[in-house]
Amino acid sequence: MLMKKQMPIFVHFYIALVVCCLNSNVYAETVRVYVETPSVLVDEEGRSLGISVFKAMEKVSDLRFKFTRSTYSRALLNLKKDKADVVLHLPYGVEPGFDEYGIYLDWSVPVKADLYAVDPKSFKNLSEIGDKQIGIPRGNAKFASKLTGIPQEKFYEVDTMNSLIKMLAAKRVDLIWFDRVAVRQALKQYNVSNIYYYEYPKLGKQGSIGVGLQNTERGRRLKKVIDELIPLIDVDTILAPYYKHLQPDLPATGKVNLGGAG
Repeated sequence: MLMKKQMPIFVHFYIALVVCCLNSNVYAETVRVYVETPSVLVDEEGRSLGISVFKAMEKVSDLRFKFTRSTYSRALLNLKKDKADVVLHLPYGVEPGFDEYGIYLDWSVPVKADLYAVDPKSFKNLSEIGDKQIGIPRGNAKFASKLTGIPQEKFYEVDTMNSLIKMLAAKRVDLIWFDRVAVRQALKQYNVSNIYYYEYPKLGKQGSIGVGLQNTERGRRLKKVIDELIPLIDVDTILAPYYKHLQPDLPATGKVNLGGAG
């Protein structure tokens, strides 16, 4: 009678390992991440470095992030209505009413915000700026008004950074306002020169952008997990293109130097 030949032990181990890996993918937790567009944490090509950080976390965890692009206001609304688990990014500690439904990761990144103009005289008396004469990415006007004190009707919302830069260069708006690095990267990308900046408001060294989560049992658990994952990846290397252009020690106002010195 013929006897079945038993498989070597290493074959059993290999099969068990494959099954284990397959099961880990099946049971990986999916986290809904809404990313503001245009993004405020970008590399020189305008790509979201926040997404890069989260993708790096996937490699050292069982979390799987599903990224969805949206306006800033829509991302916050979805977080509030349980249609999002995480929002990339929002200014740390200054979004009105956020504490009622959201919490922040411990991780945050320094940020600067500027007004930009072709004619620096536009900075001298902001109260005289006409309605819809300050260009801004869509979904940011309400927040920008509260942060700067400039009436909301002065802002004109557009969908893309490309449109924002084109409108400024063509003088279809007097000013634009947004994150320092995102605007400077776009000015460089679209080769727009002879632009002036004015840091407004002056956020100081405490100004930073953070990551928002739901203030729920699951949100608090995710915060704990993600806060523990951040130190496991090389965040500084990922964010190097951002820090290169942040230039936190610039004078309050001046001409934009696309070479990176001002």
